[in-house]
Amino acid sequence: MIFLMTVLAGLLGVESAEAICAQPRITIIGTNDIHGAVEDKVITLGKTPPIPKNIGGMPFFSGVVSSIRQSAAMNPQCEGVILVDGGDQFQGTLLSNFSEGALMFDLMSEAGYDAVVPGNHDYDFGPSGWLVDQLPAGSRGDPREALKSIARRASFPLLSANTYYMGSLKSISGAPAPVISEYCRPTSSSDIIRWSEARRPEFLRPYIIKNVAGLRVAIIGLDHPETAAVTTRANVSDLCFRDPVEEFISIKAELRGRVDVTVVVMHLGDAGNEFKMTEFLNRVLAQDPRAVDAVIGGHTHYVNDVRVQGVPAIQSGANGEKFGRIDLFFDPAAGAIDRTRTRVFAGKFLFADECDRGNEPVCSSNAGLVQYDGFPVAASPVSRAKIEIARREIAPMAKQLLGQISAPLTRNRTEENNLGNALTDAVRDTFRVDVALLNSGGIRTDLMPGPLDYENFYRVLPFNNRGVRLKPMRVATLVKLFSKSIASCGNFGALNQSGLRVFYEKDCARDVQKLGVDPAARLLRVETITGEPLFDVARTDLNLERTISVVTVDFLAAGGSEFPEFRETQVDADLGILREALAQHFRRQPWNPSPNMDGRLQNVLRRP
Repeated sequence: MIFLMTVLAGLLGVESAEAICAQPRITIIGTNDIHGAVEDKVITLGKTPPIPKNIGGMPFFSGVVSSIRQSAAMNPQCEGVILVDGGDQFQGTLLSNFSEGALMFDLMSEAGYDAVVPGNHDYDFGPSGWLVDQLPAGSRGDPREALKSIARRASFPLLSANTYYMGSLKSISGAPAPVISEYCRPTSSSDIIRWSEARRPEFLRPYIIKNVAGLRVAIIGLDHPETAAVTTRANVSDLCFRDPVEEFISIKAELRGRVDVTVVVMHLGDAGNEFKMTEFLNRVLAQDPRAVDAVIGGHTHYVNDVRVQGVPAIQSGANGEKFGRIDLFFDPAAGAIDRTRTRVFAGKFLFADECDRGNEPVCSSNAGLVQYDGFPVAASPVSRAKIEIARREIAPMAKQLLGQISAPLTRNRTEENNLGNALTDAVRDTFRVDVALLNSGGIRTDLMPGPLDYENFYRVLPFNNRGVRLKPMRVATLVKLFSKSIASCGNFGALNQSGLRVFYEKDCARDVQKLGVDPAARLLRVETITGEPLFDVARTDLNLERTISVVTVDFLAAGGSEFPEFRETQVDADLGILREALAQHFRRQPWNPSPNMDGRLQNVLRRP
């Protein structure tokens, strides 16, 4: 770096590199969890009264990036820009999923991304075919064909240093080392893995090194170590995801002396009850206070602005509404980032006609024209054209009417909610079973009043989870499922259900360690909708071996969403993609769900 600056100084006839650039600036632009939200839209902020705001979408965001880059190009020896994404680029909209992410990656290429991390949902597409998210049992093929296909067409690399083929892991004796997918943990406590010989998937790179403003910048990618538990497990059954801190330390040793600045992009973030991004920084910096200079996170959909020992880590919400920015200033004399000058703009709305609050140092607006770093934003016409072509392609399917929503239907991850009630009622009605169970994490957006078309319904259930009828489920298993479900204070999503009335006690104020569960939560009673008791904590005469008929989704049946108890009951029948089965049912019998809640999940300790 110093050599490059000295040569440039000589060419320009100045005495030193410092005379050219006292402290080079690196601007890191970060997005995460876009989930296919490529189009501009109107969102509502506030409640008294609600304020509609225009969000620009990918064409506008491309313009924002272009403006920031134009400014940096005025002084390239002193300023440079990096654009990265922290995962889950897809899975959320029909427009994105119909092309299995190809449109999204085309738009990201147009925006000029330097690198992205594949989040857990980027593995959901499986083999090629937009309605085929995993290989049929017993068939041959590539379970990651769709992701590999779009990775080849992208102008940027996919990064994940901690993703490995399980079969390549060997112990120090040279023998195969069996591991579980999460954290690549050996199944034998005596095994120590020889990581130097482990192999990563060919479509992933662990890191890249870019020259930015004369500095060697390493961008290291890290995936969520629990990816297999929160994606279609069959698509990653041969992969494991190593502990991010262990992997990062290993990569840093490999990069020693080769880089000036280190940036981590990872599909990990903080939330109200988990602090994986903060924990990552704490553990890494405890070993080396200069190990990392900035972190772009993802996964939890929160806005985070974390600082540990002056090192910034940010996350910027979800669904294409916000972005983040970190400005780092490098001190050539110290050979390191000057943390006292770092500027952070985390989770800033992409308003199309004004600047978000707090963005004033880098953004200005006048008469609806937005400028970043002094350059006006012009939405990308190339991106707009690509979206228009894709929209025309899906229009006949997107506009099919399925029903009418009379009042808002909204989600809740830990309590009864009218959208979860309506969906599970529809499943139970469609398949004529005693009980329907859905994971709250699979319900991705609320429904507002008005006509319901297929595209809006798709946003609610964007995953191609298949409905499955289970073999008769023991009440004892049902009790285990709800005993776990009712304890959630946000660490995992509770189950939505139809066909039962569940009574329990939970007080999340008892979660003093902020683990996202109430350790003292108790399941009190489970009964049918007619009032017949199936379980009662005060009774011993009830037959817990009695069985009931259940329909759920294959993701849960395989133990997903942290409910391994489902695996006690085998799958009896595949019912096809649940969303498609419901849509077909609604075409015959239009859906007009009730917005009322009926107390099917009752917390007896709920405070007013």
